Amino acid sequence: FVTQFQPLIVPEYSGIVIAVHGEHFGEGNDDSIVCKIGEERVSGTHRSQNLVLCALPHQLPAGSYHVSLSLNGKDFAVAPTMLFVRPSISVHSAWPLSGPSSGGTKVLVFGVGFSSDQMRCEFGENSV
Repeated sequence: FVTQFQPLIVPEYSGIVIAVHGEHFGEGNDDSIVCKIGEERVSGTHRSQNLVLCALPHQLPAGSYHVSLSLNGKDFAVAPTMLFVRPSISVHSAWPLSGPSSGGTKVLVFGVGFSSDQMRCEFGENSV
């Protein structure tokens, strides 16, 4: 029985390890533990009766995926939430290229993969 996994949002093509939490994972035999991310199967590592670790496939593109776990390689339990794989962040350019040292200049940043959640820009030691 899978109750949750963490993190819920990951960057594409990262191969990040997710922690799958649940109940009754038993003693675990790593040879038979399978995690499915969408339709992609990856091996899992048993850590406790409530925790299995799964490394995401490195070729996983942006999108939403069901996460499921099998302790015997056949019967899968599906997590109640989906995994969100976001595009990788890439900055293409910024304008203007300079401004007064006193600050206050608005800067436009152009690129892909930006999200409004916790985005920050750093200028020297200042984070805005």
